[in-house]
Amino acid sequence: MLRDSIPSLRPTSGEFKMSFKRDLQFYKIEPNEIDFTKLVSTIFSLPRTVGAGGQILTYSDFSIALTEFKDSTRFSDGLIVRLRTDDIPVKGSLSKNVFTAITLAADEGLAEMTYFIFDKNLRVLCLLPAKNGVKWGTFTSYIKEKSNTTEFDLLPLLSEDAMAIFNSFNSITSIETDIRIGNGSSPNSKAVQEMPLNMALDKDSIAGAVKINVGIYAPKSEGGLKIKAAKVIARAYKMLSGVGEAESLVVKGSKGPEFTDQLVDLISQRYLIQIQLRRNRGRNLDFAECRKEVQKKILENEEIISKLTQ
Repeated sequence: MLRDSIPSLRPTSGEFKMSFKRDLQFYKIEPNEIDFTKLVSTIFSLPRTVGAGGQILTYSDFSIALTEFKDSTRFSDGLIVRLRTDDIPVKGSLSKNVFTAITLAADEGLAEMTYFIFDKNLRVLCLLPAKNGVKWGTFTSYIKEKSNTTEFDLLPLLSEDAMAIFNSFNSITSIETDIRIGNGSSPNSKAVQEMPLNMALDKDSIAGAVKINVGIYAPKSEGGLKIKAAKVIARAYKMLSGVGEAESLVVKGSKGPEFTDQLVDLISQRYLIQIQLRRNRGRNLDFAECRKEVQKKILENEEIISKLTQ
């Protein structure tokens, strides 16, 4: 395991850790025939400007854009950056009790980088987001917006156990999701208006809420939800992240009427690989380090990843 092969560099007094851990996330791209590399390459070639013809997408208090993109025979990878432009923290020292404002020009902000890599063989996209970097819902919205397409979605890969349970469901009685609002998407935005289930939200109906809970139910005594329709709706709920980040997507079901219901959370029970990375001198993510270690992890786990995409 990589985390065992890289020694933990413990900080001494006054020093910071030289390595850190992150969860590598895996997503299947749909529709399957989409040429992801071509899509992102086209976006990356856009001028670095704000607006319909530019690469930068601006929300209320932050902007996002691609800053790196490289293509090779098997992989295409890059960085997508979330630039925070409002409510900026200060830098300081607790031991010295000294705090100083961070001086920024009008077009500057604090950048949170998310590394992404697409495996052309497995047709799987991996995201390695910084703590406040671009998450999968915002990444999906960005690609849709800048490529002018509605035919793009990221479906999280489940763990082996969760996948086995979910695929065994012949009866589904409920699907419920929690979506946190606050990724900057406007309730009246194009992404929300085109959301599945025609979920028409407006600013008055949200009324300052920070989370939306949506659920559908049908008791087992009445046959449960129609299995085919239910799985389609479960997928649609994943796409509700156009208005925020989906925190949970719990499906309740069983093999049949005579079996006890089980729960599967299609968000928290995702397939993840913990990866350890060395920091650069700026204490931030390094593109070359990410590329080397993430590709190594993908190749080490290729067989299981392939199985989970079936």
